[in-house]
Parts: sequence; structure tokens; C-alpha cells
Amino acid sequence: MCHFVTMVAPEGVDEGALKSMLKQHQRGFTPIENRFVQGCLKQGELYFLPTPKHCDCGTMLGASRRLQMGTERDDVQLGNELAKRRRKGWSEAKIGRWLEDARKTKEKGLKLDSAVGPETWPELLEAALKELKLPYIGILLHMYSGGLEAEPKVVARKKFRLGDDLRRRLYEMKEDVLYIVEAA
Repeated sequence: MCHFVTMVAPEGVDEGALKSMLKQHQRGFTPIENRFVQGCLKQGELYFLPTPKHCDCGTMLGASRRLQMGTERDDVQLGNELAKRRRKGWSEAKIGRWLEDARKTKEKGLKLDSAVGPETWPELLEAALKELKLPYIGILLHMYSGGLEAEPKVVARKKFRLGDDLRRRLYEMKEDVLYIVEAA
């Protein structure tokens, strides 16, 4: 299971200019067709993966929610991991140390991630709106257990303006919500 960030651009976007801008922000461009996301897209919108690497695990996007509480899927996975360790005969003290190490690793990954690049998400979104003169740009976070074409079911489409404390909104974003960032 991995986090991936996908994006939506409005109809008529100059794909060449978009690819160039993404490359300047150390991102890629891979168009995606996903029947689950299509239902919340407007006619002609471009849905794509900007991730140039394997995945976006550890991203600062939605990080505040992940640090406060796990997702339902995370809770199930954690329950399975705990049960497996108990079957192997791990003591509760050893399990407690493992949980603390896992928490520290998760926090370290988030700090490392924000130090090496994903702090560029706000800058990338701002560049898309200002440099490419787009009326809006969309961003979606999902924890995939299958292929990028098989998930997710987007639960909402929410809008906010570029100046509306973008960094905080991205840090607090929910999974499976298509956030539409509009030009200020």
C-alpha cells in the first residue's frame, strides 16, 4: 500500500507548458484514466500523476491527520501486525517498543520528506495557477492498495482560493477529497 498524489488540470491546459512546469518542480507527468475519479471530473479535465518516483509515501500532504490518527485501513493493518507479533510470542513490552519505533520512523519520514521536496507542493500549485494562467488546479491524495486505475472513490470536491493559507490546508488535507485550488 502506497500513498500517491494525483492532479487535475482544467480543459484546454497547454500540456507542454504543464510538463515543463512540473519538471521545474521535480515532478513528472503521466496521464491516468480512472473510472472512479471520472465521476467527479468536469468535461475535458486532465487527470494525471505528477509523481516521478515509486510513490508519495511520507508526503507532507495530509500529514497532520496521519499523525493525529491512522486511517481505518491503517488501523486494520496495525491490528494485523500486532496479532502477528503476538502469535510469534512477542511480549507486550517488546510490542510497545516496536510501536514507538514505528511512530518515530513515521515522524522522521515526514520531516525528511518536507525537507527534500514536498514543501514545493504549495509552490507548484501557485506556479500552475500563475505561470500557466490556469483558473484552478486540483490535487488528490489516496492510499492505494491496487493500481492507479482501480482506486479511489472520491468522496468530495472542495474548493478554496490560492491565498487561503495553502500550506496549512495541504498539511491538513483529507484523503479521497479532490481539492480544487482556484487562482486568487
